[in-house]
Amino acid sequence: MATTDSVALVWATDDNYALPAAISGRSLLANLPDTVRPAMYVVDIGISALSRELIAASWSSAATVEFLPVNEVLLRDLPSTRCENREFPPTVFAYLLAPGLLAGRHRRMLYLDADTLVVGDVRPLAEAPLGEHAFGAVRDWDFGAPAQIFGKRHAGRQLNAGVLVIDLERWNAIDATRRVFDFARSRTDLLLPDQDSLNVALGDHWRELSYEWNFQVARTVVREYRGLAPQILHYGGARKPWLGRCALPHYFRLYQGYARMTAFDATTMPDRAYPGWWEDDGR
Repeated sequence: MATTDSVALVWATDDNYALPAAISGRSLLANLPDTVRPAMYVVDIGISALSRELIAASWSSAATVEFLPVNEVLLRDLPSTRCENREFPPTVFAYLLAPGLLAGRHRRMLYLDADTLVVGDVRPLAEAPLGEHAFGAVRDWDFGAPAQIFGKRHAGRQLNAGVLVIDLERWNAIDATRRVFDFARSRTDLLLPDQDSLNVALGDHWRELSYEWNFQVARTVVREYRGLAPQILHYGGARKPWLGRCALPHYFRLYQGYARMTAFDATTMPDRAYPGWWEDDGR
């Protein structure tokens, strides 16, 4: 981040994910130099006044913390799906409204899922070369599960939507959000609706970034990965650490440490790893 306002840092959440979003943002700030005060935004898809206060207090070292209300009319008719025992309502697309809301205010935006944890300095990611591409992303780890292969089958490769670096001018110039929404509305076979739609509707418009910027916390990845040290951890799947469910205790304890840095009451988080952590997590 060359200046405090050149890159917007963006999350999207409802009240159920307010705590992990606060943890993700606090971990990012903890790994930036004190002299860097970024602009941070939350796409608000139903956050209580108390949770907004706690998120803002958790991110007090940021230059600005702004909540962006969503016009849910713009999400009308987007698909709702169920995959891996999880519901994906139309609001999962809400973060894709941010490029339009931030147009003219920033040069780039860095989007992070609420279930990410930042353990390194994100400035190299925020300034990653994109060439002529509208955005950058990390290729999804190949777990071989049905939910992991839609983009590969239809577009040749599959990105993971948990971490995105977006060139706002290029993104808006190609009307990327509308393309994704139109594709999603045209399908009945989506499993991970926003990610599937990004992969196919914008398959030629993203540049692949390396795995350290979206390291999925799963036994298979930890066992097989041989790249650079992870800088952003992504707790995907159903086992969420703020619920006390994490297949790998080291990553669970790490998450707890950052949770205690927020203004939320971290003692409400379960203080043990998932009871079956020693079993293979299926990935």
